[in-house]
Amino acid sequence: MKKISTVAKRGNEIFKEPKLTIGLDLGDRASYYCILDEAGNVILEHSLPTTPKGIHQVFSRIPRSRIALETGTHSPWVSRQLTQLGHEVIVAHARNVRLIGESSRKDDQLDARTLARLARIDPGLLGPVRHRSAKAQIHLTVIRARAALVSARTALVNAARGLTKSYGERLRKCGTRQMNREIAKGLSQELRDALDPLLGEIESLNERIAEYDRRIEQIAKEVYPEVALLQQVKGVGTLIALTYVLTLDDPHRFRRSRDTGERELVMMRWGIVPWFAKSELEFKKLSTINAKSDRLTDSKMWREPFAKRRCLVPASGLYEWPKPGHAISDTYSEEETGAPADCTEPLAVSGDLFGSAPKPARKAKTAKPIKRVFNITLAEPGPFAFAGIWDAWKRPDGTYLETFALVTTEPNELVAQIHDRLASHSAPARL
Repeated sequence: MKKISTVAKRGNEIFKEPKLTIGLDLGDRASYYCILDEAGNVILEHSLPTTPKGIHQVFSRIPRSRIALETGTHSPWVSRQLTQLGHEVIVAHARNVRLIGESSRKDDQLDARTLARLARIDPGLLGPVRHRSAKAQIHLTVIRARAALVSARTALVNAARGLTKSYGERLRKCGTRQMNREIAKGLSQELRDALDPLLGEIESLNERIAEYDRRIEQIAKEVYPEVALLQQVKGVGTLIALTYVLTLDDPHRFRRSRDTGERELVMMRWGIVPWFAKSELEFKKLSTINAKSDRLTDSKMWREPFAKRRCLVPASGLYEWPKPGHAISDTYSEEETGAPADCTEPLAVSGDLFGSAPKPARKAKTAKPIKRVFNITLAEPGPFAFAGIWDAWKRPDGTYLETFALVTTEPNELVAQIHDRLASHSAPARL
């Protein structure tokens, strides 16, 4: 690393070099940068504090240059500041830069040098991405802050119920939004005294979450009119619609993943048609909408998509029909529907309007039992994602049919009452 005295002495000469390429390895406290000249020679390597002031002090003195950095916690604001200073900024997809991610030598100075050399040779090797705008980021922060409070509330509610059960008592059934000090009225006095501060914190969290809800409604109404269009879809509320809009931000910042390896949001058909299919109809009669997790590595159908083409399937819920033989029946009983499931009363026909002879009585068709259907959602309503795999089948005309399947696993205790499988899902805050 160059000494500070050397940097000060050669600073004016270095910053006059044409076509500088800079690699910037961002750290939480300090970052390292490496400057290459037009010929690819290292002319300066140094560190700087990872603060807006530190970035400005170093890069405001440098003429327009190409600067490469990796995605991370600080990359959104750093890339915006460097762009405002007039530089060409390349934000590299961290998982695509294998020379850094899979290197046995973990050295910040070496990482900065590698970024600079890749940016100088071919920026496409970095798998460049575009961060969302500052406005979208701050509005998405509101949603994520709310999600953090919801998670904290859920943990406190579970703690209150668990502590109550361990003392031989129970809190009344209610939703998390209704959980407060009043719910503990039926408990013994000593247990109420012990849980009172905990229940008070839950009340406070409910108030803060309600404040976030009002703020989210205001943001959606005043800033993002497209949210109202998405809410026309049944089951889509303001929170889900706004999260979707903010996650995309500018749709033009996404490119085809087949060409770049970047994440993108695309429409696909549910039910995989594998790449080796001879025709689109070959797998039409087979159930390829779900892939069992224990068959992903040994099935010809799922093996390659699982290894190379995984995806997340955004959702707000999943409809499931109970399978026979489970705790909850797959059909409604007569008491639940208010009508007999089997109608066998004979229908007598006396004759038609033209006075023809009476027709013999016939039995009515047996009424089909009404099937149950359940909408499976998270305990706290909101967007989440199912784990999935996808494939692309090439049509005879050269276009691709992209299809996907959900990855299913063993059900939890609740879903096990109606089905023996459950689609694997991820946390909503990570969408």
